[in-house]
Amino acid sequence: MSQLTTLSDEIQIEFYHDFGGTTYRLSPARDRRYRFIAVPYFVIISLLFLCVCVSACINFFQLMLQSPDVINLFFLTGFTCGLFWMLLQIYLLLRPQHPELVTLKENSFYYDSGSSPHKRLYDRYYRLQHPHPYGLLGGYFRNRIQLEIDRQDLEDFYRLSHRKAELLYLKHKGRHIEIGERLNDDERSWLLDQIRAWQNT
Repeated sequence: MSQLTTLSDEIQIEFYHDFGGTTYRLSPARDRRYRFIAVPYFVIISLLFLCVCVSACINFFQLMLQSPDVINLFFLTGFTCGLFWMLLQIYLLLRPQHPELVTLKENSFYYDSGSSPHKRLYDRYYRLQHPHPYGLLGGYFRNRIQLEIDRQDLEDFYRLSHRKAELLYLKHKGRHIEIGERLNDDERSWLLDQIRAWQNT
């Protein structure tokens, strides 16, 4: 396995050769401090807020049964929303993460967008450099893209300038699919060079 030395502290580009072609694994670098300090800290805080929300929901629900009131209903609704929000945060933090994959096979191009890392959803740099970071909640619920395209059906790869970033896209059946969404510009250029070289072989 070979690895590209990157400028970003959060991304590793790993590529290896197998019988299907060359696979580029665009994955977050292993951040032990984040995994062993930030994650447990976030889980503990989330569980505390979860307990508060559950307790408040029970109390306001009992108040609603005793004496229905608009204020009690307002607080019950608010804490119930907070309860589901915290459950969502814990799920996103603990769910298995799938790296973004690009595989250049002999006769086809394979792409897997992977899953959105929890950390990326709050990454200010990421949100500022992308023109449409999936809206307010789209980053949580966007569909994972997995596709394989024959060489002869492969459309154009192109760069799109946005603020200080040069994003990389694949045009396919009217869709514009971003490739290497968390890479920096140098890494995107390197990846595009590998794809162009493969296309010309």
